[in-house]
Amino acid sequence: MTKTEQTTPAKKTEEVIYNKVLNKHEYEFGGPIGVLALMIWSHYILFYFWYCLEKNNGGMIIPLSVDDLKFHLTEAATMIITKGAPSTKTWIAYALFFVVQIVLAAIMPGVTMFGLPTAPHGKKLPYHCNGYTAYYTCLFGLFLVDYLGIFPMNYLIDNYGEVLVASMLIGDFTALFWYLYGLAFADQYNGREAWTGNVIYDFFMGTILYPRIGEVDIKMIAECRWSWLTLMIITLSCAVRQFRDTGSISINMAFMLLAHWLYSNATVKGEHCIPCTWDMFHENYGWMLNFWNITGVPFMYTFQSLYILKNQSLIDATVPKPLMYFNFILLLTAYYIFDTANAQKANIKIRVRRSTFPQFSWADLDQPIRFIETPHGNLLVDGWYAFARKMQYTGDILMALSWGLSCGFASPLPYFYCFFFTSMILHRQWRDEIRCAEKYGEYWKIYTKQVPNVFVPSMAFWVYLFTGKHPAGPKVKKTA
Repeated sequence: MTKTEQTTPAKKTEEVIYNKVLNKHEYEFGGPIGVLALMIWSHYILFYFWYCLEKNNGGMIIPLSVDDLKFHLTEAATMIITKGAPSTKTWIAYALFFVVQIVLAAIMPGVTMFGLPTAPHGKKLPYHCNGYTAYYTCLFGLFLVDYLGIFPMNYLIDNYGEVLVASMLIGDFTALFWYLYGLAFADQYNGREAWTGNVIYDFFMGTILYPRIGEVDIKMIAECRWSWLTLMIITLSCAVRQFRDTGSISINMAFMLLAHWLYSNATVKGEHCIPCTWDMFHENYGWMLNFWNITGVPFMYTFQSLYILKNQSLIDATVPKPLMYFNFILLLTAYYIFDTANAQKANIKIRVRRSTFPQFSWADLDQPIRFIETPHGNLLVDGWYAFARKMQYTGDILMALSWGLSCGFASPLPYFYCFFFTSMILHRQWRDEIRCAEKYGEYWKIYTKQVPNVFVPSMAFWVYLFTGKHPAGPKVKKTA
């Protein structure tokens, strides 16, 4: 690592609050029955989307009778058996991908950040944030092996069923490994305090807080690299297949390349902000985080790329070009909101500047930064957060919508990600409201009164945008 930065220690009062929340054994997601249903549904929905792509070019398939249902179940089973059994080449490719990610995480240059103090001795675990260099090293390697004829980039899309099933099996079995590892080795400071004693629920939520191989944090690798790099590779595979079939890449496929590059690039360029997030110091690493980062995110969120590959002629005939031009504007606007809103919060806590692209001026707020000061930490009421409390999610949702719009309107399935993601965000917002109300008490009421909007900026934003007049008035620098 070429540079080391240490984050500012959390206040003692904050640590007490976090530990209080951490030690609660309240069921989420509907308890054991709810999480079991989610695990079954997660496998089903991935197979269903694959089946719709294979049998109906990405259009919905809805059985209208018992005989119809039997027919589709038989067809689906035949498809999985004939096209879903991973070959030796697929297993080797996937194994190499996972191993390479862990090795690169250990050796590539980057910055080393330190997480919040861990109990009981206040030790700060190191996080090697080299995802940016690892990301582009991997992409370069993929283009190189394709050019040399060793491994064609279109292999993933040409053998989609094999790759999907291999990923699902890896997601399930590695989740089982970390579940058993946590049972064997986790202590009360490394995830045990969150155990409920229910096997199904603890398998889903996780039994270990800091899953590590040496100093490589598997949770961070899963959230930043296995998930979004795989997503980018699948879309690249679709684009390469389209180019090799037609001699060109369509505007719709180019849009998805840009969209998925922006998002995957953002996860690695902002990786240094992750060590002190709630996921890292609070959420155990279980099936939910493991399976969805290994399989759910890359395969569910790339449906639009596969749909475009299957339906380009239909899209050309039904989607007007002006809509795609609008969609590019929507995507770039949404990304700007997403990037700057996340950066405004992160840059206050973590004063690290990296030579990554893209960088925006409004990512750094001018001093003095407006806060509501509380005994348990400050509440940001500046930048985007003077006008809405969750603007980072607003950008996320708008990007998800733009991904669906790139496919036109012939099928609702390309919009599933947008609806699914929005539902997940609404649930997360509900959880955040409860936690923050408990943490900040009366100060949270003051905050929500001052910034009542959650996802949509208030009218004060438009006044500020066109006149420069901030609702809180001009900033006045404190004199010594």
